[in-house]
Amino acid sequence: MGELSAPSASPDTRAVSRRALTKGIAWSVPTVVASVAAPAYAASCPPVSVTTPWTSSNYKYTSATAGTYTVPDPDGTGPGTGMTVKVSSVFGDNTQAGNQNVNRAGKTDYNLRASTGTRGGMSGTLVLHQSPKDNAAKTSEATQANSQTVTFTFSKPVTGLSFTIADIDSAASDFRDQVTVSGGVVVSTATDNRYVQTSGGTAYSIGTNTPIDEASSNAGNVKFTVSGTVTSITVTYYNTTAASDPRIDGDQGVFISPLAFTYTPC
Repeated sequence: MGELSAPSASPDTRAVSRRALTKGIAWSVPTVVASVAAPAYAASCPPVSVTTPWTSSNYKYTSATAGTYTVPDPDGTGPGTGMTVKVSSVFGDNTQAGNQNVNRAGKTDYNLRASTGTRGGMSGTLVLHQSPKDNAAKTSEATQANSQTVTFTFSKPVTGLSFTIADIDSAASDFRDQVTVSGGVVVSTATDNRYVQTSGGTAYSIGTNTPIDEASSNAGNVKFTVSGTVTSITVTYYNTTAASDPRIDGDQGVFISPLAFTYTPC
């Protein structure tokens, strides 16, 4: 890890750097399968530990608001069975997937797609990518209108759920990231509390102009752990700045690591 770059000198400069969000992001060519820590499944049906690399062929992107990760049968022959993790997104009244297409050749939309490359020191991440419909309707408070809510629904109860969200940061006259994870008892832990503050299941950028290069730094990472048994969780992703500038595209993005959890297959 190198030293973090200084905050952008101007909104226009930041506009160029924020476009790095979309650089190298695409739905990847499926090459790997789910990571299931159960090489030989016993008849006693013990719990199975799972991770969900979003770049795996087990994740199927449907649209900017839907996708499904399929966990296969842990031994391929039974008696246990696999499960699914359904991902669905609902946007607030002033929020849309992708960028605003302001002063740009075309609109890009990577919401709920898998990201190639390394983000916050992690691979196999899932992208949340959004922007305001109307800059005048932005506020400095966390409102439903200026957010999207992503729900992860597990077809079987899971325990020990944990994951990391990378690139929680901010840029002047553009965006200020805030994420809230709910469902069960949630604890959030920031990698670097000079940049990100956490409380319970909420994490947000401390400053209003503290951009972080997620390709080279993990300073915007926050780990979330969920206690107990759950069948669904939500991640609500807010923009909490009213400021805007017509020279920038107005989008914001964070990256969700593979989920790690345990479930009982039968």
